[in-house]
Amino acid sequence: MTRADRLLILLVGGLVLLLALLEMAKPKPLDWTRSYTHHDTRPYGSRLLYERLADLFPNSPRTLEYRAPFRTLFSDRSDSTFTYLFITDEFDPDPFEGSRLLEHIAQGGVAFLATDEVGKEWRDTLRLEQRFYWIDDDTPPASPDSTGSPILHEVLSAPAIPRVGRLLDPALEPDSAYTFLENAGGFYFSAFDTARTAVLGTNHRGDANFIHIAFGEGALFIHLIPEAFTNYNVVHPQNHAYVAKVLSYLPDGPELVWDTYHKPIAAVPQTRLRVILSSPSLRWGYFLALATLVLFVIFRGKRRQRILPEIEPPRNTTVEFVETVGRLYFQHGDHANLARKKITYFLDYVRTKLNVPTVTQDDEFFHLVAERSRIAEDRVRTLFREMQQIQQQPRVTAAALANLNRQIESFYADSVR
Repeated sequence: MTRADRLLILLVGGLVLLLALLEMAKPKPLDWTRSYTHHDTRPYGSRLLYERLADLFPNSPRTLEYRAPFRTLFSDRSDSTFTYLFITDEFDPDPFEGSRLLEHIAQGGVAFLATDEVGKEWRDTLRLEQRFYWIDDDTPPASPDSTGSPILHEVLSAPAIPRVGRLLDPALEPDSAYTFLENAGGFYFSAFDTARTAVLGTNHRGDANFIHIAFGEGALFIHLIPEAFTNYNVVHPQNHAYVAKVLSYLPDGPELVWDTYHKPIAAVPQTRLRVILSSPSLRWGYFLALATLVLFVIFRGKRRQRILPEIEPPRNTTVEFVETVGRLYFQHGDHANLARKKITYFLDYVRTKLNVPTVTQDDEFFHLVAERSRIAEDRVRTLFREMQQIQQQPRVTAAALANLNRQIESFYADSVR
């Protein structure tokens, strides 16, 4: 590497490091994104509530569920009466999923749903109607629900006030009002089935925003201020008490299943690098390592020596040597010597490949050779008789040599090695 290359790498690396340090040192604006996820530390995440569940329900084990509810309800938990916790901005299950959840509740399960808006089909099933009030001089645009039908809006000419939650149970200080948002407005239930629905909480106007629905042997709780269960309000000097009072309606003992599927933001990043990318320090370290690797490939990827010539491995010339020697003997007419060498090589084959000693060539010898080579014994005897005759003759004709070679090669081809 030349001196100019080293200086360039140091300059680029220093600039990348400086930019990373400046970015890390820059104060980040507070992120008010509503995620409601159990691991999110932003104001509108729900990490603190998830951690406090152990204090609020000391006898209830906690479980995170990343699958759709209908998969959970058809799993090995399908017969247990656990409590399902949903905290999201909009809960709009498909018909099959909604009916399966209601079946679970009817069998004795409990579901707690904190959401701004309940899906149209589920509202119809539960005989609920929702409205949205907006305290302002201008009417906001109607936001359609999942079916395309707009939620009815009410516009009130009054000073803007935050959302308010009040509990009606005398034992829970019903005179205390808790505020949650800086913007004005919110959802409430304008109609419900009074035969099985009880109002547990209202807003500042007395509209129901927290209800209990008796369904079979279980219960469904619906709360229309999901922001109440986020980090910001869990640590709020007054609002944390409201959160504990609302959740006191849930039983202590059954398993608490925290839903991470119905969320405005995915509860778990869909990447294998989620552990690294979830931490700012690890994230910057990861990107810096990638930048360093790219620089290394650019400036050190060159070959540092000449291309080595390709060297062919030595060839096996044994066969060529044998053929040359054979041609030499044949051309000189020394057929007897060539025949004896072929016989010697064949006997070595019988000893090493067939594992038959060749010292004594009796009936047992011929039987072993025939058995191990899978060649008829008569054919073996004929071949060895031919070899004995050639070894006893001082001279061998070319025809006799060719006949011997043909029989030996045929033996090799037909023998089971």
